[in-house]
Amino acid sequence: MNSSELLTRLHQEGLTAHQLRLSFVDQSVGITVMSEKQPNPFIALRKSEIKKAYKRTPEDYQDTLFEAEDALDAVEDAERLAKEALIEGQYIGLGYTSPAVRTLTPVPQQHWHFLSIDFDEGSTTGPDLRYEGLRFVESEKLDTEEKQVLERLLAEPDTAQSDTQSSESFEALGANLWNDITLRLLKNDFIEVGGPAKKIKVSLDRLGLMNKTQGKPNVVFDLLLKMAKGRKVSSKQKHLVSRLRGTLKGKFKLPSDPFQFEEQRGYVPNFKIIDDRNAADERAKNEAVLTPYNDNIDYMGEAKDLESSSDSDELVNQDDLDKDYADENDSAGKYLREYDR
Repeated sequence: MNSSELLTRLHQEGLTAHQLRLSFVDQSVGITVMSEKQPNPFIALRKSEIKKAYKRTPEDYQDTLFEAEDALDAVEDAERLAKEALIEGQYIGLGYTSPAVRTLTPVPQQHWHFLSIDFDEGSTTGPDLRYEGLRFVESEKLDTEEKQVLERLLAEPDTAQSDTQSSESFEALGANLWNDITLRLLKNDFIEVGGPAKKIKVSLDRLGLMNKTQGKPNVVFDLLLKMAKGRKVSSKQKHLVSRLRGTLKGKFKLPSDPFQFEEQRGYVPNFKIIDDRNAADERAKNEAVLTPYNDNIDYMGEAKDLESSSDSDELVNQDDLDKDYADENDSAGKYLREYDR
């Protein structure tokens, strides 16, 4: 069985994103009726379904509203725990990176640090990253062959597809020589790559500057940062320089050497490096405006709750409360018919 067939089988057998989240939900969530604990009828629903049921529940059905609120809290707690399990490698995600790529891709463990997961839709997005159609397999349940195939695929720094995309995008910079290139280090593990024609913001991982095991910038990035700060890089660090040279030449496909060695200054880049990681914070600090307190303004306003707050995705529509939701054929209507209090 080749790797593509193995990935397809594991994907078919894997948990959906909703099923993964559900496995972390606190099933004890519920209310007590007549000294007896009642199971929460919303706990197995998707987050969007819970919000829809809440919206359709009349305000005098307080127990039902409380159960929906508890279920939402439990689901959000479960999402946090599920993401932590992915970061720790307890589960491996499999998905598609774009409509043009027909083969499944295992999601590298370190990517979960940067991804926002939509457990309802089974998709995840992040800066320069996107996966669709996600399913998950538990690491401990994989056999030896499955582990070896996944470890080999995850250990590859770039797939053939990502190499092609990287080469094409960096060619669009319009750079012909190394002195055409500017690397601007940004916060949150990103880097802006600039050339005569355009600028591209990419993750450090795309330039091989991340420690995939620890999910943080690696020693090669530290070397690049040292150069950005104008500190001397001596011949004692020639092995790291050689490693960085190979990475940059492989990504940018430019002729000659990206570095030159000078007796007094050590290794000097033939391109520009700018450490701009704190620039946004400094601009915000400099542009901050002190607004004096005005006694005529009600800063506090009325206290918000789940029903009235705009942050709750408009869970409750007051115009709908006159409707008889018990007649509707959905989860809320079914609940109201069975548990009419």
